[in-house]
Amino acid sequence: MINHIISKSISLVIIFAIQSFAQDFSFLATAQMKSILSSRNESSQVINVRYAPHLTYSMPFNSILIKTEFIYDMSFFASFDEYLSVTTQHTLKPYRASMLIQADQYMVGLGLQHIRFGSGRILRPLMWFDQTNPSDPLALVEGVDAIQAKFYLPKNMMIQSWVIVEDQVKGNEFFPSDPKHLELGGLFQGNTSLFEASIIAHTRSFIMYEESFKESRIGFDISADVIVGLWAEVMFKKQDSPYLLFPYSQQMMLGMDYSLAYGNGIQIMGETMSVSSGTSFSAPKSFDLFAFQLSYPISFLDSFSLLSSFYKTNQNFTHYLIFTRTLDYFSFSLTGGFQHLRSNFSVNSMKESSQVFGTIQYSY
Repeated sequence: MINHIISKSISLVIIFAIQSFAQDFSFLATAQMKSILSSRNESSQVINVRYAPHLTYSMPFNSILIKTEFIYDMSFFASFDEYLSVTTQHTLKPYRASMLIQADQYMVGLGLQHIRFGSGRILRPLMWFDQTNPSDPLALVEGVDAIQAKFYLPKNMMIQSWVIVEDQVKGNEFFPSDPKHLELGGLFQGNTSLFEASIIAHTRSFIMYEESFKESRIGFDISADVIVGLWAEVMFKKQDSPYLLFPYSQQMMLGMDYSLAYGNGIQIMGETMSVSSGTSFSAPKSFDLFAFQLSYPISFLDSFSLLSSFYKTNQNFTHYLIFTRTLDYFSFSLTGGFQHLRSNFSVNSMKESSQVFGTIQYSY
């Protein structure tokens, strides 16, 4: 009798768990095809298939909510050139694996997760821990192994801190982190009725020529919504390595967006950024990077956007036209792009390429 009761209880727990997972379970499968043409009349076709099961489970406990998330990335990549040679590659790795504890005044996250801050859309000096591709309709963003905590204070203030364990290059880094040392950082955010501002600090050790050196960063972010949307990001970085000719670097970005009351509404966004490095933070600065985006919702299901970027120093520019249709379970996007790229080391090293690729996404 006792064994029967225990068996029934275990069965009910399993059924309840399966039902709970089924309510929060989502399936994501993507197929992406590209056709690339370069100035040398070369062509290639790329097929990229991605399957990512997504499991989440939430459990309230007293006044807190415990939420676990697991996303596994299984992708296959194949490239075919004009000589019919095939290059293949596959990826099997966790994309997200984290546990989140939420309460009214704090949040704690543990595991492989996404840490992002800053108001920048395309040009992002504060892209410290993630990398985004604005032309990618899937908006895939790699995570980091970390512990982070957020504390919500009165008057709309917030303190965030994190500890990262990583040995790979992430964000806008050039050198991998030293896995023997933890990365530490924090953020303080406050806002008023006119603007929102943040100050961010981070320190880590990085590997260069098999040696470990210290790196310190400090960043500022401010955004305001007046007649137009305005935002700015600033980053200062110091790297204590004798191998670097310019151990001091800084980036500054200014952005603006505005909505035109035409048709369904035209959203216009522009950003410009300066990048400089030297033996001190007093190096000369000039705004050499520009990005522009125009978005228009054709209907409730369809949207169109134009994305352009320009680098004044070597006259590089990129243009993308993106059409997206979204249904209940499917989304489809068609992207056409043109790139004009010139090397920083040779004015004669120039390459032009055009890209056309479509993406189909199914989720349930």
